[in-house]
Amino acid sequence: MLSKLKLGLRGWVSVPSVHLIHKKPIPPPPIIFSERGLIIKPQMDSLQPPAQVSFKLAPPAPELQPLPVPNTRYLSLEKPTPNPIVKATRKYMKTSVKKIVPLMKLVSGKHVIDAMTAMSSSIKKPAYWIKKVIEKAIRNGVKTKAFDRERLYVKYAVTGKNKHIPGIRYHAKGRSGRVTRPRTQITIVLEEKTPQQIYKEIMHGKFSPGMSNLLRNHMLTNDLDYQTVRNYQHMLTAKGRQQQKLMLKRKVAETRVQNKKQGLVIADEYLKEQILEEGAEAFAQNYWNSKRLQVEREIAERQEIYLKNEGT
Repeated sequence: MLSKLKLGLRGWVSVPSVHLIHKKPIPPPPIIFSERGLIIKPQMDSLQPPAQVSFKLAPPAPELQPLPVPNTRYLSLEKPTPNPIVKATRKYMKTSVKKIVPLMKLVSGKHVIDAMTAMSSSIKKPAYWIKKVIEKAIRNGVKTKAFDRERLYVKYAVTGKNKHIPGIRYHAKGRSGRVTRPRTQITIVLEEKTPQQIYKEIMHGKFSPGMSNLLRNHMLTNDLDYQTVRNYQHMLTAKGRQQQKLMLKRKVAETRVQNKKQGLVIADEYLKEQILEEGAEAFAQNYWNSKRLQVEREIAERQEIYLKNEGT
């Protein structure tokens, strides 16, 4: 370490100077030759790791399951089974996708009766084709898969393009031009919902007008007692369905207050699901009982006609 003089504000000041220390250079790696006189590069050398080096993987950590909290109820996380479906397709329709998509949006998610009513009231030409495809899908479901027509809904409606057909457009003075005529295909997929799902839609105020008409006709044709008619009266009008939606909220709030008095704190989602499940089971049981009575009545009528024909 040496010092040197430097001119500063107060005159010459000695400043220490630093000398660089030169390290010994690293020698290049040795060149290894093979038996044939070829150079063996380090990255090409196939040397095995030493035997004393061993790799040991640690066992996976066990998954910790959350402990249930006492006096707490949880929602069901099981995936519901998909509903059975049936579909119908029509190809090479003389229209474009732009014209038919607005009509397909009207039928998606609706009951088949409401979808057919919407297409019957439309003045557009593709509406007639869509209605025919829905009728075809209903026939496929009822005849081949024994679906119940009253529980069929449009799950989704798909619109696609077919191969465009080239044509000629004629102009004045003997001239002409090329034109492509679009072709479209549509697919209607129907699903058969369970009575439990239909009941939940009713309680949420989403009961379709088509189902209301079917229920009204069922009440008129069958000899129902006063209590049964009173229980299903709210399904016949839009105002009744809205009132039923409000009654569901009030029932959940009343159940929450009763549980709070007992020292139980339960989420509103669970209370709502529990109330819907209990009502859905009762609704499904009544639905299947009415179907059984209807089948027995039809069998009795056919048997009566058969006996009458045999007697003559």
